[in-house]
Amino acid sequence: MEQALASIEEHYAASQERLAQLLSASPAVIYSFKATADFAPTFVSDNITSVFGYPEYLADPSFWRDRVHPSDLVDDARPETCRRKRRGHLYT
Repeated sequence: MEQALASIEEHYAASQERLAQLLSASPAVIYSFKATADFAPTFVSDNITSVFGYPEYLADPSFWRDRVHPSDLVDDARPETCRRKRRGHLYT
């Protein structure tokens, strides 16, 4: 039983290492966000610093929005008022 558990942990560690290598080698920043509430980021690949120069991105949910000039913000594009129009229906 202990040997099986050790083997599983070894495979898990190896897969985590492969995933980390894949994400760090990507020229794109891989990210995910909460689907509700403040739409805060839940994951951002480590290469965000080399691509954009902002390592503190995960610490502040409004990080990017706070860096957009106010005249460039559209009320309906803000996460808290985000609306999608599909097939003639307005979803909020």
